[in-house]
This record gives sequence, C-alpha cells and structure tokens, in this order.
Amino acid sequence: MTRIRFAKRAWERIALPGSLIVFFGICAWLLYGTGLQTVLSLEPVKQIYLEQMASRVVSVCAQEVHRPSCYEREIPRRMDSGSTMEDAFQITALVQEKDPSYIYCHVLGHNISAKETAKDPSQWTNVIERCPTGMCANGCLHGSVQQRFRTDALTAPEIKGMVPELLQMCEFGAGKNYTSVEKAVCYHGLGHLGMYATGGSVHQTLDMCDAIANLAKESGSAAAVKARCYGATFMQIFQFLDAEDRALVKDSAPINRSEADAYCAKFSEGRAAACHSESWPLSRDQIKTPEGVVAFCSYSYNPDLQQTCYNMLFASVTDTANYEPKTIAAFCEKLPPGRMAHCFARSASRFIETSQSLGPEAVSMCAEAKSRGVGERCYSELLYFSTHNYHEGSSAFTAFCALLPVPWKQRCLAGEGNAVPIVNDTE
Repeated sequence: MTRIRFAKRAWERIALPGSLIVFFGICAWLLYGTGLQTVLSLEPVKQIYLEQMASRVVSVCAQEVHRPSCYEREIPRRMDSGSTMEDAFQITALVQEKDPSYIYCHVLGHNISAKETAKDPSQWTNVIERCPTGMCANGCLHGSVQQRFRTDALTAPEIKGMVPELLQMCEFGAGKNYTSVEKAVCYHGLGHLGMYATGGSVHQTLDMCDAIANLAKESGSAAAVKARCYGATFMQIFQFLDAEDRALVKDSAPINRSEADAYCAKFSEGRAAACHSESWPLSRDQIKTPEGVVAFCSYSYNPDLQQTCYNMLFASVTDTANYEPKTIAAFCEKLPPGRMAHCFARSASRFIETSQSLGPEAVSMCAEAKSRGVGERCYSELLYFSTHNYHEGSSAFTAFCALLPVPWKQRCLAGEGNAVPIVNDTE
C-alpha cells in the first residue's frame, strides 16, 4: 500500500499528459521494483491517470462559452498522447461526473470513434465492436461508419455489392451483441455512411436504404430500417457536424423553410416525411413552443409519419432542456392531452437512450407524468425500453427495473417489455 500511495503522490505532480514516460516508469517500478513474484494490479494507477486527464479537460474547458464543444475537441485529443478509444470514453464518463451539466455527448462519441477509425479505416467494424453500450446516445457507432467512407466515394455497383455486408453488420452486430436500440442506431448510421460513400448523392443513398430494407424483410426489420436510414440521409442535408459535412451537400442543401418544403416535396411519401422531420433546424424558433411542435408535425395525415415526427421533436426538446425533468414537464403539459402523454413518455425514454446511467432521471420524468394523470403511458414506454435498451437479465437491466415503482418493477423483471405494443398517440 505504501508503494501505491507513493505512486499516487508522484502522479499528482505530473502537470502534462505528455509525461507518460514517468507514468510507465512508475508502473514498471510497481510491478518489478521489489522483485515480488505476485502480479500487482495496475488499475489504481490507471485510474489516477484517467482522473488526471478528466480534470485537465474540465480545467481547459471551464472558461469556454460552450463547454460541450470544448469537450468534443479536447477529449479526442487525449488519444494523441497515448490514450486508447476505451480510455477516451472512460475520460468522458469522468468529465460527466465532474461537470453534471454535460449529459448529451453524442457528437463526442462520433469524434472519438472517427478518430480511432481514421488510424486504419479497414478496421472500422472492429471499432464498432469495441463501442461502449448505452453511452453518448450510441454516437460511437455513427462516427465509425461515417469515417470509413469519409474520403472514399464508391460507384453504384460497389455500393450494391456492399449491401449484404451492411445488413449483416447491423443485424448480427459484427461481433457485438447489439441491444435493439443499438441495432436501430446502426441502421441509422448506414444513412450517414451512404451519403459519404456516394459523395453526397441523396437518391443513391435512399436507394441503398431500400435495398438493405428489402433484405431485412426476413427479420421483420424492413420498415424500421427504411425510417432510420432515410432519417440519417436527410440529417446530412440539414444538420452539419463539421465543415466536411457542410461541404458534402453545399450545392443541394436548402437554407430556409420555404426551400426545405419545396425540396422535400420532390420525394415520395416515406422519403418526404423523413426529409421534413430532419429539417427541423430550419424551424428552430417555431418548435420552441408546444403549439409550434404540433404545427410542424401536422404536415401529414398519416399517423405513423406523425408519430415519427413527434418522437424526433420530443427527443430534441429533452436534449435542449439538458435533461431537466421539471423543464421538460413544463413544456409537455401545454400540449393536447394525447400528445402530452406522448411527450412525457418519449422524453423519459430519451434519458436512457442517451445514457443507461440516466435511469433515475427517466423514472423521475414518469413521476412528473403521473402527477398530471398520464403516468401509465410513460411507465409503459420505459417498460418497452427495458428490454430494447438493455440486455435482458444483465446487471444494468436489473438495476433499471429496480428503479421502477410497483407493479412496473415486477413486470420489468419478468421481461414484459418484449410484449409492449408500439402505439400511435393521438391529439
């Protein structure tokens, strides 16, 4: 224990992350300096290193106007100093502990896995396999698939030839045991991949989505595949993450609401609906109000398409409110009764979709819903997500179920989430 304490004091004197020689010297001394034959765990020293990196990132970003953007830049930089992708995600978790306001780290997940994939693009599926489950809204999955084709535009025959491989990757996980939510995120990622692989061709990418969906019919995933893949395709048109995203569609992306409406109207119903839903950044002021959300999603009389639109906007409301239950509740309660229940439910599931660690906050969201007479819809949503966002029977699954009140806790532990029907809410 004396040597461990000495190592900690020595490490605390290291000011820069580049001082890895000292770090590894301490590790070697701990292991071999005494001539002991027993193996001494490096975990305490590694944890000190990660804590030091997280503290440094928080310190660097403390004075930034928008700290999330700073974290998205600084945490991947740790990988230039010897940190692994796994280290970067552990540093992210520690930063979130030190700065509780930093919850939504999806873009950071993109950046970390993209940086790892850039080392060797041929290993992109290996990077996917290593992505953490239930963290940063599964942004890690997106970053890898996007980076793989960021500089590699393919021909139509080449893309067609890849379709079975892409389906295989999302259906069976490329060596990773996906949750249902992760599988959906993977299919969403294929839309991003397609846009880069085709050099920004929306029509080629949508056709690729259709081809993958047709192959997915046997697994019953066709409709979900199309919706997810279409959504990501149009997300590339309306929601830029960086200069490369912008350059990819600079000649075709609408720049205002009227242009977006005209652009989306050129597509068939399912494609047009995805286009409209993903164009929400051009209506940012409108959707700040409950009335604006209803108006935005009333473009179609198709209940399935309306449900998809509301799901997206209620997730956005949750992100914008930085996952504060009472702020979200104040928004939801101003909606018509049916949509109010939907808003509470989707917001609650968004918590655990963003991070499996946000179970307590998700349950708090449903407590807010219950106090307004719409708790049943909210708890039912969490019951559904219990078996789709977690691996049934896992410690994370059991811990989440334990948070739910009676009788939802018992139903959750019994695996009843698999039997919860998907419903379309009404006004």
